[in-house]
This record gives sequence, structure tokens and C-alpha cells, in this order.
Amino acid sequence: MAVCVQVDAAGVVSVVNPQPADLSTCTHVIQSASEYLNNPLALSVQDAQVVGGGILLCWAGAYVIRVIIAAISSADEESASS
Repeated sequence: MAVCVQVDAAGVVSVVNPQPADLSTCTHVIQSASEYLNNPLALSVQDAQVVGGGILLCWAGAYVIRVIIAAISSADEESASS
């Protein structure tokens, strides 16, 4: 269960009593471990590396396709002008 907390001027964290019905009104919210682990964006370092590698592989593939298309279209322009 998420808990709404506040931080005072000395940096001490204290629970807000009573808890508000809408947690979006809180300045700080502390999540439980189960709520954090159910978050699809909570990635481990290894998971983030896999996602990043997949993105880089897609970019590399798109670049290769773009270079091939540019080479084919420049070859067509040269043969048409000759």
C-alpha cells in the first residue's frame, strides 16, 4: 500500500495523517515492494541493457536499409543520365 509522507525542514520524513484519498495530491509517496515490482518500468540493469541493445539493433538495421536504398537510387540516377 502506498503511503503519503511529508518532509520537514530538518529533512525528517513523517507519515501524513490522515492519508488523503487521492495520492496524486501528495508531494512524496512511498510504495510497497509489491507495488514497485509490479511496475513495468522498474527494470534491473540487465533488463535495461537488453532493451537498450534491442533499440540500438533496430537503429543499426534502419541505417543499413537507408544506405542500401540510397545506393540503389544513386545507381539508378547514374544509369538514367548515361
